Amino acid sequence: MFKRAKYELSLIRKAFFMYKRGFRYLWYRFIVAPKIQDVEVLGRVADREDLSMHILCGARDFVMCLWSLGSFYTYMPEVGKLYVHDDGSLTEKQKRIYKRQFPGVEIVSNSIDTSELLNAYPDLLTFRKEFKGFQARKLFDPLTVSNAPWLLILDSDILWFQEPTEIVE
Repeated sequence: MFKRAKYELSLIRKAFFMYKRGFRYLWYRFIVAPKIQDVEVLGRVADREDLSMHILCGARDFVMCLWSLGSFYTYMPEVGKLYVHDDGSLTEKQKRIYKRQFPGVEIVSNSIDTSELLNAYPDLLTFRKEFKGFQARKLFDPLTVSNAPWLLILDSDILWFQEPTEIVE
């Protein structure tokens, strides 16, 4: 709790003193941004069987992740099955919001280390057990939960403002 408050205060301080937009930051951060949680449906059912989309998210990045996925679904003409990889901090309420807003989403829990999925990849299983704090999980975990020939790994801090033609082509 203290760590989270310290992080928020550092962002507010930076908004006021470095960027000189403190009140604007407070307005958007605490009033405008959370309203996306009230939207009924942001995504749509997958229309491509050969594509799976993966995003790693935690409680701290939850609202930002919703904005990222919402903008992605707005501009992407075809989408695959969505997998949200929980870093272990998502609450049950946040998981329910994902399931409501993105039909067909699968939330992959943080306990993938002990699942049967990694037994097919003994080197990866050994690596994950030895380096528990490894941060590039979003690069390896999609390979263990999806057998689609095309994997798209998304980041939770990217907003989309036009169709990603490079990805579509």
